[in-house]
Amino acid sequence: MISKLKLLVKTEERKELSVCPICESSLEETTVIRKGIKLHGFKCNKCGEVVFPSSEVFRYEILSGKRNVREVRKVGNSIVIGIPKNLAKNIGIKPGDLAYFEGKGKEIHVDILKK
Repeated sequence: MISKLKLLVKTEERKELSVCPICESSLEETTVIRKGIKLHGFKCNKCGEVVFPSSEVFRYEILSGKRNVREVRKVGNSIVIGIPKNLAKNIGIKPGDLAYFEGKGKEIHVDILKK
């Protein structure tokens, strides 16, 4: 029985998830359905613990609505990502404010300049 999702942050997780973090026994691939979402994880042969790669936990959070996710759209020659209304309100972003973007590796940092 799975009590909660386990988040294991490792590089090349699928390759590294071969030993149970609880009892250090071997793991085998398994599929679990949580709230109608199929998840791929690894089950311990000894204690029955099920662990999931962080990519599966992230996918679950998106599909179950626990994360704010927006579709990237093209408008003219630009790429547009909408900011959820409640998030914009909470941090005080209003139409007409300016956004400064800076790319760092595979991340985008945004600073809002109030008018």
